[in-house]
Amino acid sequence: MAYTVANIALLLWVPVCVVLFAVARPARACTAAYVVGWLFLPMTSIPVEGFCDIDKSVATNAGVLLGVLLFCGSPLAGFRRNWADVIILAFAATTMVTSVVNDLGVYDGLSELSRKILYYAVPFFAGRCLLRTREDLWEACRAVVCAAALYGLLALWEWRMSPSLHVNLYGVFQHDWRQHSRGGAWRPILFLPHGLAVGSFFAWTAILAIGLWRTGHLRSLAGIPAGWIVPLPLLGLLVSMSMGPWALFLAGCGLLVWWRKTGWRKAVLLPAVFAALWIGGRYTSIMDGQWLAAAAANVSEDRADSLQYRIDAETLLINRAKEQPIFGWGTWGRNRARDEEGNDLTATDGLWIIYAGAYGLVGLFTFYLWWCWPLWMSQRCSRAMEADAALMVLLIAIGQEAVNMLFNGFLSPILTFLSGGVVTSLALLRHRHGMLVNAR
Repeated sequence: MAYTVANIALLLWVPVCVVLFAVARPARACTAAYVVGWLFLPMTSIPVEGFCDIDKSVATNAGVLLGVLLFCGSPLAGFRRNWADVIILAFAATTMVTSVVNDLGVYDGLSELSRKILYYAVPFFAGRCLLRTREDLWEACRAVVCAAALYGLLALWEWRMSPSLHVNLYGVFQHDWRQHSRGGAWRPILFLPHGLAVGSFFAWTAILAIGLWRTGHLRSLAGIPAGWIVPLPLLGLLVSMSMGPWALFLAGCGLLVWWRKTGWRKAVLLPAVFAALWIGGRYTSIMDGQWLAAAAANVSEDRADSLQYRIDAETLLINRAKEQPIFGWGTWGRNRARDEEGNDLTATDGLWIIYAGAYGLVGLFTFYLWWCWPLWMSQRCSRAMEADAALMVLLIAIGQEAVNMLFNGFLSPILTFLSGGVVTSLALLRHRHGMLVNAR
């Protein structure tokens, strides 16, 4: 292993996370670990023989897991089980079944199982166990908004000066430089895997900032009024120069306003319904997706061409996924569309088609069911949920990400962590509502 600045930063982040738990409240320490880890650690990985490679997600989740085990006593004390807990573990187990079915061996299956537990189950259960009160969830959301405000300033710098922060700090650029020059300016990438990941982050944090500010839950920071913090994530979204995140932001705002004006809670299910219709229509070839590219052409021909390329690539990958529909092809790129010489025919973008090809319909179904489960839970809670700005906006963010994963493969562990807190809060609301009904 080369002892580069990037590799040293990844390795040191594990003990730093443990120290955070030693000096701060568990919820605060966990929030800091995910926010700083995802937004500022390098986009690189350290190969480990017999285990999943160490990247920023693995390092952060390993540090959080150690911190919880060492300093949180009994984190499961008073823990109320939920179907979402079972579903995410079922998805992780599916990846191991896939390896065995494809004769990749139990060893490969255990590696995939550990990877999915670290990537998804650990941040989700951290949120479930540590964000147990509304104040904990509000505080975590405030921390994310403040981080998004700082990220907005950094995005503005890269938009004007070039996407060079990662190069200056860690000595390597994490993507293709040619994709980041647009219209005489630069598309920021900061410390994330792609400019689209930056835009997607701002798409939901901008709505979160607005929601917390309007309900008085966003406080001043270091003497800076809360009203001055709110525009910064919006500024970051503006300079991200990506149509997809802007569409997500506008759709999320419209959905939130509609929900608050009409009180129709089923509105929050619309993103999940759209995702289900898209996946079902594309997988069964009932829908070719051309209407979406045609709609994008009304805004920008360049973005329409990009979207058309994604749709065409998705068609090739769907055909490959249908050859092994139940449990998929497994790892090592076996789900990719290749020519007779083994060369890739196309890029792979959407997380849904990646998982449909790698883990089959079983893996895809369990993954999306887990992610959208809080949206279903919201339908069974009392209307007290609608007085909680953090819960409402985070449910919108979860729906946004369900749609975003149709076209991109970036799922933020910050949002995964917060979604665990959402499930806990919704379960608590439902429990209290049940107690009130029984008391009557």
